[in-house]
Formats: sequence, structure tokens, C-alpha cells
Amino acid sequence: MCGIAGIVFPAGRAPDRERVSAMTDRLVRRGPDGRGLVLEGSAVLGHTRLAILDPAGGAQPMAGGAPGVWITYNGEIYNSPALREELSRARGVPFRTRSDTEVIVRGYEAWGDGVVERLEGMFAFAIWDGPRRRLLLARDRIGIKPLLYADAAGGFAFASEMPALLASGIVDAALDGEALADFLDLGFVPGPHTIHSGARRLPPAHTAVLEQGALRLRRYWSPPVGAAEETGDEETLARRWSEAFDDAVDRHRLSDVPIGVFLSGGIDSSLVAASLAKSHPSGVPAYCLGFPGEPGDETPFARLAAERIGIPFRPVSATGPEVEREIPAILKGAGEPFGDSSIVPTWLLSRFAARDVKVVLSGDGGDELFAGYTRYQGERLARLLDGVPAGALRHSASAVRALAAAAPGRVGARARRLARFMEEAALPFQDRYHAKSRLSREAGASLLLGPGGSAGAPRGRARGIIAGIVEGHPATQDPLALPSLLDLEFYLPNDMLYKIDAASMAHGLEVRVPFLDHRVVELSLRLPSSLKLRRLTTKWLLRRLAGRILPAEIVDRPKRGFEGPVAAWMRGPLGGLLFDWTHEGGGALEAQVAPARVRALLEEHRRGGADHGPLLFNVLSLWAWQRGR
Repeated sequence: MCGIAGIVFPAGRAPDRERVSAMTDRLVRRGPDGRGLVLEGSAVLGHTRLAILDPAGGAQPMAGGAPGVWITYNGEIYNSPALREELSRARGVPFRTRSDTEVIVRGYEAWGDGVVERLEGMFAFAIWDGPRRRLLLARDRIGIKPLLYADAAGGFAFASEMPALLASGIVDAALDGEALADFLDLGFVPGPHTIHSGARRLPPAHTAVLEQGALRLRRYWSPPVGAAEETGDEETLARRWSEAFDDAVDRHRLSDVPIGVFLSGGIDSSLVAASLAKSHPSGVPAYCLGFPGEPGDETPFARLAAERIGIPFRPVSATGPEVEREIPAILKGAGEPFGDSSIVPTWLLSRFAARDVKVVLSGDGGDELFAGYTRYQGERLARLLDGVPAGALRHSASAVRALAAAAPGRVGARARRLARFMEEAALPFQDRYHAKSRLSREAGASLLLGPGGSAGAPRGRARGIIAGIVEGHPATQDPLALPSLLDLEFYLPNDMLYKIDAASMAHGLEVRVPFLDHRVVELSLRLPSSLKLRRLTTKWLLRRLAGRILPAEIVDRPKRGFEGPVAAWMRGPLGGLLFDWTHEGGGALEAQVAPARVRALLEEHRRGGADHGPLLFNVLSLWAWQRGR
């Protein structure tokens, strides 16, 4: 895993190596094992290396076989041995190294842009074809690896992370008001947009070609939503999926350095660990982070899973005061504003594991493929009300809310949840998904943007992006298909995968996600919905497979998110820090986010009048990012 950067300079302008050198300065944490720059024609490519495959021979940027062709690449190609053999035997291509980097650039020379469809793995790369003055950018199908770019008068720049892109000196760094509105609502900025007006993300499963001053984007893969279901009885389908998953995990072991596994004690990470143990008899170490004394501490379950699987268990505890002191630095180090509090434990766990290994496998992706979130249950129930007029649902919700106001304790809380469910059931599907994605019941942008109230505040682009994803795929009667599609194309690349990459690469650790191997994704999406959500039991197939190797305490327990005690954090010193920051003044952020409103939410949260923890943590991340730039 590595950091990549580069600039293609306009015709007539001398290339500036120092600019790209400044970009790679900001990427050293992604690649502490090596660094390189190459100038070819009007382009300068840069690279920082985390040596995983062929540590001695895989330095980058790497030349192809033809003069003037160079690649800078971040990722792992799990079928690189097969591609190497094909290129060598069928085309007589000689290889100088054992690295997957050389396989990509030689594949480009053999197959052109079509090489990207042949790659199986996670990747972001740039190939500069000097003789043709042509730049090819590519990103993997699911968006596991990041790639940013900016097209401006000073040139075309690309990089793995925003701080590196900004270091190019050619990016319009002004805050994008609509992106800010989305961030306050969701805790992330939906791609292809970023918080900066002049920077964009290359979408997952896309290539971009810069040629003769024009940029062309092409989508090369789409998830098979609406495709014909896999046929066979339940046992046959379970075996077919299990074999595909084991094969993916086995291929994800590809490494010349030690590997480990993240183990939370949940179903998904336990299945990864168990599958890995089949092909790694020496026992891959399992790493777990716990919050002692907190209700969400999963250490006991992870220990139980490791003992049952028979692998070494390496836990680390995160105590309250110590963690809280580190959070501002973690948020500043995220590279961009990021409000999902699970970045904190992910960051701490990555730092712990990186002391021993350079590669870990994780269980991310299982919830998105197998209906693991409560919103899937809600969507199934909402479909039962499809025939009820929206007006009647809203009227009933108002009546239930009136009853909830007078009801005590748990009864009132349940009534409020019922009212919210009916309100959301009255919405079109894409609006339901948008509502469930928000950090608070009321949009954060409406609460926090601008001194004049929400009337003049930007609305954000998220709703339109969600609608575009839904409209761009075939209609289907499967109630789980569209939520899964949106999780794959909206939630995963913008939130979960960004978090994993930022938190792990900050410590020079590569995280691999076999659930998101595109062949596993395709097969999972073609399975009948009854193998994912049966009645209201989530992840049916995964629970069945886990039940063969794990105790019931793990298989049957409810899902818990990997996050810290956010409400308590924001009632303690972190809330005080945010309060102080809003009084300090200055900066572009204060002109758009009203400090007085932040303080009012803080005060209400501290009094216990409402739980604004997630929204306040989101604002804290925004302030920390501004101060860390």
C-alpha cells in the first residue's frame, strides 16, 4: 500500500519537480519504506511506498517496457500471478520484478485501458503514456482505495489524499457550501465532490483519461442489482458462497510480509478469521480494541472467537481519558473533515496492529451485502405499507407523537420510534434512505449553517446523488436490492472505506477487505433475499455459516457498531474544547457555521435535554480539520 501523486503540466510550461516533491512530503505516512519521483515530458509522477510484495524490487514510479511509459500505483492485485503468467506465456513479456505494479503497467501496454477490467483487487493508479501525452487514472470497483484530482489552469494534479493534492498549489481550496451542508447532515461529503470547490474524487469503478487537454470518465463495472438470482437449494447456495469467500480470503493472503486480522467478536470478522486460519496453519494474530467498562466493549466476544478458531489473540484497551486526549489529533490527521466517530477506535487499533504487521484483513462489507443494518428491517416493514396513502401515514404519525409526548419512559420512546417509522414510510424510498443516513432527526445544515437561519443555507447534493444511483439501475422487486446498492455506492466509499484507509494508512498499515472482493460482491447480490433477511433476522446465511464454527453467544447477539461513547465524550472535555474553539474566531469555517448555534446545542446536550452527540462530534471534526490544515 502506498501514496501516489503527480501533475501533468500545461503545454509550454516547464514541469516542476518540487511541486510533486511537496505533494509526496504529505504522503510519507502512507509509504514509509521508500520514495520516488520521475519527470517524463510534461508530467511528474511521485510515490511513497509501503513494501508488501517484492520489497527489494518493486520501487516506484516504475517504467513499463516501452520508453516513456510510467506508473505510480497504490493497492494490491490479487490475481497478479495469473496475469503475469498470461502476459509472459501468451505475449512473451519479460518481467524485471515480482511486483504487481509491473503487471499493471505491462498489462496496459498489452491491453490498453482494458487492463482495468482484468484486475482483481483494490487499487488506485496513474499511468503516464509519454509518447501519447496521455494520462490514465483508475480506481477499483468498490472504491477501497482513494484517488483525488484537480483540473485547473496550472495543470492537472492527482493524489491519494487531500493534503497532498492541496500541496500541488493548483487547487481551488475554497469551501464548497453544498458539500459543507452535506457534511453537517451526514458526517462525510458524498463523492465525486469534496469539501473544496476545486477538488474531485474519481468515483469507484471508473477510469479517467486526460488527453489533448480534455478529461473523459468511463465506468467499467456496475454491481449486478436486478440480475437473475442464483439457483439451487439453500445448502447448495451456502456452499457456493462459502467456497467463493474462502477463495477470496486465500487470495487476500498474498504478501511477502507478516499479516494479521481485525477481530471484533462479531460474525463478519470471525468468518474472515476462521477462513484465514484454514490456509494459515501457523495462526494469524487477531487484533481487538476494547473499551473496558463500556456497554459496547466487545473484547470478551473477540477472545471467545479467537479461542474457538484457534488463533493468537492480541487485545488492547482504550480507557476514557487517554482516548479523549487523542481525539483532536486523530481528527486533524484524517486529511479531510470526517465525522464518523468510529474512526477513533479504528485509528487506535491500526496503530496497535502496525507494531507487529504491515497487513491485516477485516470483516467490513458483510453488513452491506447481507442486510446487517436495522434500516434493512425498516425497509422490509415499510414495503408492507406501500398501499397506504402518504397523507394517512403522516396523520397517524402525528397522532402517535401526541401520545408519545404524554407517555412515560420506554413507552414514550417506543411511541416516538413508531411515529418516526411511519413518517419515513410515507417518503419515497430514496428520501427514506437519505433520512436514515442523517446524523440527527433534523438536518445538521438547518441547525448550524449561517447566521440568518436555514432559509439561506445550501441544501446539499446528497439527495440528488442518491436519486441518481437509484434511477441508474434496473427496477427490481427485491426490497433489499436498492438499500444494498446504495450502501455499496453511497455509504461504503464515502464513509466506511474512507475511514479504514485514513486510519490504517496513518500508521503504514494495509487493510484488506475480502467481503468486498468483487466476485464475492457479485455472488452475494445474486443470492435470494431470504438468505439475507429472514423475517426480521439479519445476515441469515452468515449466521448459519458462523453457527458451524462459533458459539451461540457470538452468532445470536445483536449487532454493535465499532464506535466510542460519543454522548459522554461531548459532555466532557471534548465538548469544552469545541466550546472554546467556537469562541476563538477567525477562519473561513466560522463565516458559514454559526458558533452560537453550536454552543446552544452543546448546552442542551450537557443538560441532558437531547442527545446531540453524533452531530456535535461531527462539528468537532470540522473544527479540528480547519485547525489542522
